[in-house]
Amino acid sequence: MTPVSDYARYLEIPSSNNGLKILDKIVRKAAEADATEVYLRKGYPISFLAKGSVQHAINWDMGEKGIISDGDFMLVMLFVTNPETKEMVWPSKQPLPANSFTRVFRFEKNQLRLQYSPYQHPPQLTLRVQPLAPYPIEAYLPYSPSLIDSLDLAKSSGLYLVAGPVGSGKTSLASSITQMWAKSGNHIAMLADPIEYYIAPETHLVSTWECSLTTAGQREGTPFVDAIIPDLLRSKVAAYYVSEVREAASVSAVLELSRSREPVITTFHAASIADAVVSFMSLADRILGHDRARIMTGQMLEGVFYVNVVYGTSKYVPVIEFLPFQKCPPILKALESGTTRQIADAVNAEIEKNTAQGGTAIGRKLAIDNAKRLGLAELAASAALPPATQV
Repeated sequence: MTPVSDYARYLEIPSSNNGLKILDKIVRKAAEADATEVYLRKGYPISFLAKGSVQHAINWDMGEKGIISDGDFMLVMLFVTNPETKEMVWPSKQPLPANSFTRVFRFEKNQLRLQYSPYQHPPQLTLRVQPLAPYPIEAYLPYSPSLIDSLDLAKSSGLYLVAGPVGSGKTSLASSITQMWAKSGNHIAMLADPIEYYIAPETHLVSTWECSLTTAGQREGTPFVDAIIPDLLRSKVAAYYVSEVREAASVSAVLELSRSREPVITTFHAASIADAVVSFMSLADRILGHDRARIMTGQMLEGVFYVNVVYGTSKYVPVIEFLPFQKCPPILKALESGTTRQIADAVNAEIEKNTAQGGTAIGRKLAIDNAKRLGLAELAASAALPPATQV
């Protein structure tokens, strides 16, 4: 993680900004602890995610036993919501924001991502420092050798889900795939609010569309994703990147985009490939109805990636599985008429079969074996290793 103050001048934020000072102190401590995420809740101990487990920052010299005070939390919130403010305290009569949101502050080499969630008590602010641009797709090849073959833009169509738990690298992998597609010289559309990774236009056109993927987190003046679909479908887009879908309306929107038969890639929070498929279809069911949700999922879902991390004593490596749905008739049959249990069983059976045969799907056991074979403890020394800090 990179200290915030090293890049504050690129944001034209005064170094005297108290909220920025607090964030800088927290980021520096997080870097010392090799933390990938930091969680802030006023009046509670600062917590961080390191090596797959949540720990409390007891010795972080932030108030008593690492507890962030109400005043410090509000100063950070003031910076997040209005970095250019000259006020030094949160307006006493102003409540905290009622809706969730994500802010990305870009610096010269890195960016600071802050995600606010008002649905916990008290509300939580999650902090990450991440690179400006996606990692090259080649960085993932030691862990998924068939990755590029699976995503040849000339052969790809339909919807790809990149699923996984929090902090596993979903957004990082999806953005790297989008960057690979963009190198083909085609028009790539990125849909998010905000756009998290910058893909430089070289021989291609990258258009960014700021739109909300959650109705609760919609900013004033920012359209919901379904409102811009007609314009997108008229724009001769060769591939779409859509940030994480979490609710029925956004699931319906990505399925609608997939009807263009151009590849669409999005991220989805799930505990496994089977969980991703069942949960995705259940969300689609709420807005499309049972039969149409099954038909569209079966027709449009091209494949699911599942990304996670394996931890050694001090290092970690990504573990990537891929299941190509349109090449798995038992899954398509289960999607047509099976129960959710039958769908999950069909998915798991195909994963095991592909793993045993060494096929194009990279099963969990095979991926872990590859990671161990490559030398788990030494992998982080490689410049090509993508760190497991992005979602």
